[in-house]
Amino acid sequence: MSIPNSPAVLIVRPDEIDHPEEYLSSAEKECIQQFRHPLVRQNWVVSRVLIKQLTEQVLVTSKTEEFVYSDYTVVSKNENDKGCQPFVIDKNGERLPYWYSISHVDGFVAAGIDCNNPLGVDLCKVGAVAAVVERGFYTEREKNSLADADSEFRPILSSLIWAAKEAAYKLLSIQTLEPFVPARYELASDVTEILPAQTAPFNPFGLTIDFSASQLSKEKVVYTGKENSLSVTVQFCRYEDVVIALAR
Repeated sequence: MSIPNSPAVLIVRPDEIDHPEEYLSSAEKECIQQFRHPLVRQNWVVSRVLIKQLTEQVLVTSKTEEFVYSDYTVVSKNENDKGCQPFVIDKNGERLPYWYSISHVDGFVAAGIDCNNPLGVDLCKVGAVAAVVERGFYTEREKNSLADADSEFRPILSSLIWAAKEAAYKLLSIQTLEPFVPARYELASDVTEILPAQTAPFNPFGLTIDFSASQLSKEKVVYTGKENSLSVTVQFCRYEDVVIALAR
């Protein structure tokens, strides 16, 4: 199955992928030796597999040869050994011209792709944001929105706000080069509902969500930095008990 449009997000429960390390390149297999905690290792490996699966879905329309997963390496550190937005290099050392983002929460891993522009993806479980986080990192406008929300929608809205901040940061950090300060990111729209994920058919690597779907809401997140302000569009959907936010 190919991705008809972009951006798109692939989400999966990590234990649904059999033997994920078989899909890694030799360079990636060397990298996983640094991860001792089994959950951290699993999330790292599965995120690489999902990025490669998304890449295959894009390339299947333009390449005739078989896509060999181990021929591709996902890189998420820059030349200074600092974390950066993931990118993919092929067996010839050439960087592919696509943009990626990854996220994970307890029980889920996701990866996003856009063929044309940077993006940021974040997952947040409904009800997972603690009250102390809301008090310390939400703006007054966001706190008022939560106070006005009905009791059933409130935990969804809180998770949506946090996912929006994280997704916007992942996108805008490319420009700002600043650390994540959640209170500087504000969801500037009043969201009253969130639609279930519009998914393509399940494949062995999870469910592909087409974020080019027109019915998904488009909300604004505003970043107020030390020297300037920026804004991005964030789209949301919900899959099971997880809110998925995509900034672009």
